[in-house]
Amino acid sequence: PPKAAAARPETPRELWDIAQFPRGPVAGSCVHAIWENIAANMPVEDAVRRGLETYGLDLRWTEALTQMVEHVLHADLGGLCLREHQGWVAEMEFLLPTQGLSRMELAAMTRSFSGRTPPFARDVGSGWITGFVDAVVEIHGRYYVVDWKTHLLGETPEAYTPAAMAKVMEEHGYDLQAALYLAALDRLLAARMPGHDPLELLGGAFFLFVRGIHPRYPGRGIVHIPAHPTTIHAMRSRLCSLPQS
Repeated sequence: PPKAAAARPETPRELWDIAQFPRGPVAGSCVHAIWENIAANMPVEDAVRRGLETYGLDLRWTEALTQMVEHVLHADLGGLCLREHQGWVAEMEFLLPTQGLSRMELAAMTRSFSGRTPPFARDVGSGWITGFVDAVVEIHGRYYVVDWKTHLLGETPEAYTPAAMAKVMEEHGYDLQAALYLAALDRLLAARMPGHDPLELLGGAFFLFVRGIHPRYPGRGIVHIPAHPTTIHAMRSRLCSLPQS
């Protein structure tokens, strides 16, 4: 009998897997832009396509990135889920006054959050600290800061172990980042919701390594840093106090 015509070869699916998504600042900015679009209530696939078009990346990444976003939105964050949010603010700007902190004080403060010692190069002088929080979300009446990380730690979610993520957190000083973000959110809640104890509203920080989050690998790609009351009180007195004139 005659043989069937050979099927046209297709691009291997592996080439468009999220682990193969480009690395570097352009790709990272694209992913952050996608989450900003999600915060603006844009449908997921539209948000992904808009991000890819904005940064000039191949639209064939749409499926992989859409799947990644869905995995993150539905991930179990210790009994929480981003899909359940009651409010979402992207790129929240903050300005924190400080009397200045030594390297040792900063190390002690961040170590109380996570148990890790950050690689600080210098002291922080008296003045002001400014920056942007990737996202602030309200879930079940508590508020969380969220930071999107696009690091590639391996080809599969199996590589995103607590030890591997802890190493990245320590090497890049992300625990200090968490401390600053939580200090800013604590300050905002105190100003916007008088009569409430911010510590009862502050849920902590999530650092989400988005390439490693997958429903078949619960917990992988997720770092949660709780808002410890002792550390928050220390930040209020030293990190969030007006410089002396």
